[in-house]
Amino acid sequence: MIGRVHMLLILLLLTTQGVNAAAARQFVLLDPLSVDSSQCESFSNAFRQQLEGESDAHATVLLFLPPVAQSSSSTLASANASNGIDQNRAVVIEQLQMLLKTGDTITYLAFNHASTAAVVERLNAVVAQKQAALRVTLFRDREDALYLSAADSHLPQFRVDEVFCYDPDEAPFGYPAVLRKTRKLLASWLNIPPELIFPESDLIHNLGADHIRVYELLQKLSRAFRVEAPQHEITGVSDIVAYIQGAESISMHKGIGEKQDFYIRTVYYGTNRQRTGTSKPEDFYSGERESSAKIHYGSVAVSIPKSHKKGRLESSFMGLRSLRDQKRHLFIKTMNEVSRDLFFQMLDGKLADPENDELAQDAIVFIHGFNVSFEEAARRTAQIAFDINFPGLPLLFSWPSDAALLGYMADREDAVWSVAYLERFINELRDKTKVKRFHLIAHSMGNQVLIGALHRIAMKDSPTAPLFENIILAAPDFDAELFEQQIAPEVLGLANNWTVYASDKDMALNISTSVNSTVRLGIPLTVLEGMQVIDATGVEVSPWNVPEFHSYYATKRRVIKDLEDAIHSKTLDQRNLLLKTKNHIKYWVLNESEDED
Repeated sequence: MIGRVHMLLILLLLTTQGVNAAAARQFVLLDPLSVDSSQCESFSNAFRQQLEGESDAHATVLLFLPPVAQSSSSTLASANASNGIDQNRAVVIEQLQMLLKTGDTITYLAFNHASTAAVVERLNAVVAQKQAALRVTLFRDREDALYLSAADSHLPQFRVDEVFCYDPDEAPFGYPAVLRKTRKLLASWLNIPPELIFPESDLIHNLGADHIRVYELLQKLSRAFRVEAPQHEITGVSDIVAYIQGAESISMHKGIGEKQDFYIRTVYYGTNRQRTGTSKPEDFYSGERESSAKIHYGSVAVSIPKSHKKGRLESSFMGLRSLRDQKRHLFIKTMNEVSRDLFFQMLDGKLADPENDELAQDAIVFIHGFNVSFEEAARRTAQIAFDINFPGLPLLFSWPSDAALLGYMADREDAVWSVAYLERFINELRDKTKVKRFHLIAHSMGNQVLIGALHRIAMKDSPTAPLFENIILAAPDFDAELFEQQIAPEVLGLANNWTVYASDKDMALNISTSVNSTVRLGIPLTVLEGMQVIDATGVEVSPWNVPEFHSYYATKRRVIKDLEDAIHSKTLDQRNLLLKTKNHIKYWVLNESEDED
């Protein structure tokens, strides 16, 4: 859902346009409860005609739609404040509280419904705190609202800057700002009023463009927004806007953006987490399961400081977001959720020129482990891709971990539940993109998700040739005997190369072994025929530091270097590993002397 950051951006843009900063401002909140998205444009235009007047006063008019229809009541007295305010209205009011200044006015125009009294009560508290003014006009029904007289004593006239149809279930993050600019540009190039261009408009079927004209328009829009032009034809206005928003954060590698103090690395994701209802990128998805059995798709732009050191997730003091600095910290800058079809089209449009690097058309797919939020998973994916100098697409599958230290059992259930979702995500990536080779990387409990998905693929498809270039199991929290005896023989043929990282210093897996009463695959040493088992016990880690002893694959430079070498197809002889055998089966040991502080 669209939330606080999104609304703040809209309000800031609109209330500052052509308005003296010192002048009192008008905020008009339209709350037409029974209007759905198909009626939004006509209904808002009718309101606009009633509100427009020969006045110097400006107003921001927001038409925001509830996610669930509710029945309206006939009087304010029948409204029940105890029902509270839904998330969408609460977000808008919170942003108004931040933007409101002394002397400003809020005009609340709404149908009577169960939460109206609670909204009015909250608005009263806001204006009292800010020494602002509040006007309230309530309508009995839709007809009463449409034919409202502009002479009504409650309804001052405004010069309306913009009307937005606010539909949190449909609009992706940052959508309105991009839509507004896109409409204006298309209107100027097509010589039609922007009011005739709607999100559901089609360049060919509604706006009279032919295929050649569509190509020209897409090229011009791409230049205007400074993004790469799409590699395929897009004709729907909403799809064009979503593409631009998704392409806004272009993957940047070392050497790009030299004038800045940071890099931006775009991570593309699929997740079966449930949305929270906020637009904050860090909190967009919860630890709850998506109830509709769907996968959400999108991208996040992760800011990485130029001062970044391999293996680090540089964070602000105590993780406080207010203290984040792009010069010093690694964090999610923006995010964008898109439709399923657009997601896969977007991936193909981001594949780089293979002449620049043999891995440019490859993709890594990272599956995180236990006690990891969506935010931390995205940050880790970007850090890994950056640290191993990966030129292809970094992809993340984020399953609904509770991100709670005491949530091991719940996470284990969610991991098992997510197996079918990852299987679907992997199959879609293989079927719907032009990615040349896939490298799958799972950490800790994420291996339960990945191994389960791979087992299902092997059983259903019975592939005769490898489907993946690399499958890397990092500190796998998985039953070692089960994998060795029953699963490995079934899935071995799925990849050209298998790598398993294990360490006897992994206290987390030692605890997991006790909890599950079975030795974990990430504890030395289960040797596996046909797989590269790497004993990382020799790499020095701090016994009190979980990211070191359990996430060593991404935090210790020696292991990161070996991971990079594996992805870049270096042979075992080229990776400076010590060859050993156990039960006549080969395995390899990392040299601890090569790690750095």
